[in-house]
Amino acid sequence: MLMIMQQVETGYWICRLCGFIYKGKSPPVCPACGAPATSFVPFKMMAEEKRVKLLKMDLHPIATHFAVGGAMLLTFVFLVSLIFGNSILNVQVGYGGVLDFFVIWQPLFTIVTFLAGIMDGKLRYKKLQTQFLKRKIFLGVGMLASSILVVIFHFTSASGTNLALKVLELIFILATLGCAGMLGMIGGQLTCNIVPRGQEQQAKPAAKSASKPTKPAAKPALSEDEE
Repeated sequence: MLMIMQQVETGYWICRLCGFIYKGKSPPVCPACGAPATSFVPFKMMAEEKRVKLLKMDLHPIATHFAVGGAMLLTFVFLVSLIFGNSILNVQVGYGGVLDFFVIWQPLFTIVTFLAGIMDGKLRYKKLQTQFLKRKIFLGVGMLASSILVVIFHFTSASGTNLALKVLELIFILATLGCAGMLGMIGGQLTCNIVPRGQEQQAKPAAKSASKPTKPAAKPALSEDEE
């Protein structure tokens, strides 16, 4: 029997290939994996609408880009200043210049990302005691502590003239970057969108026509002469 996909009450659809959830009257080509619209099936969202709306703001993913990007740029600028010196083409790259900016802002980016991550975990999974979330919290605290120590060693190293403090600054810059990388690896394994996840719904059959199909006409009987 031909089945026609119809919108359910919630208006949610899920891609059977990648799990992307779409809300609307009819699904388009999947924006995540490019599968055709026929790959979507009706989906009943089990989570509260308020939680869904807050998660749709994507505060944690946005903040994460700043924190991870900041850690990468901090490492890059430090190594550039270490190799080529503080001033490049009359631009103060190292101490007293661009490096100071990233050193100061990295802990702030990390704090915002950490708080957004706690909120995201509570909204998405309704608890923070799972194995992956515990690891993320531990690494987040480590990343924040490392970035704060970078600030301390940076501004107490007498513009990099104290070699021991400069080495410690580099160590904790790399530790900050390492924590960011491990956090990203764990985040890549968290494929569950929201708890409770919801469930696929059966497509509704097409409405049957009111008119009954006409029966084929009976063949006329042959006369004796025709026989």
